[in-house]
Amino acid sequence: MIKIPKSNKKLVIIFILILILVATGISLYLSRNQQNQKTLKMQEKLEAFQLYVYQKNEIIRKEVFLSHESNELKKMEKIIESFISNLEEPFHQVKLIGLFRDKENKIYLDFSTNLALPMDAKEEFYLLKSLYLTLKSNFNWISDVKLLIGSSEKETLSGHVLINSLKEAAEGN
Repeated sequence: MIKIPKSNKKLVIIFILILILVATGISLYLSRNQQNQKTLKMQEKLEAFQLYVYQKNEIIRKEVFLSHESNELKKMEKIIESFISNLEEPFHQVKLIGLFRDKENKIYLDFSTNLALPMDAKEEFYLLKSLYLTLKSNFNWISDVKLLIGSSEKETLSGHVLINSLKEAAEGN
C-alpha cells in the first residue's frame, strides 16, 4: 500500500469533491436541456388560429392554439369545432356533420339541425358573419362558404339571412 502525505490526502479529497460537483452540474444541465427540447417540440406542434365569436351582442376576436395539421380540411374542421365550443348556449350542441371543398375553393359546411334555432335577424347575421370571418381569416384561399343543415340545403337558419353564400351575407353584397 502506498503512503500518501496528509497534504496530498486533502488535495485528493478536494479533487474528488470537485469532480462530483462538476458531474452533478453536467447532469442537471443535460436534464434541463432535454426538458426544454420537449417543451419546444410541444410548442412546434401547436398552431395559432383566430376565432371570431358572437357573444353578448358583439363579435369577439380570440386566438386559439390547436395541434398542427398538414391537411387543410382537417385543420378547418378543428377550427370549426373550436368555434362551436366558444359559442354561447344553446349552440354547444351543434355538430359539424361534414366539410367539403369544391374546385373553386368554395367550402360546404354541413351542420346538425340544432344550428337552425329560433333567433332574431341580428343574432342570425352576427353568427353567420363570425363563422365566415373565422374561416376567411385562417384560410384566405376560400372563395365562399355555403351552409347545409342536416345534410340538406336550406335558405336560412331562422328566416332572416340567406345561407347559400356567407360571403355575400357577411360582406353585405
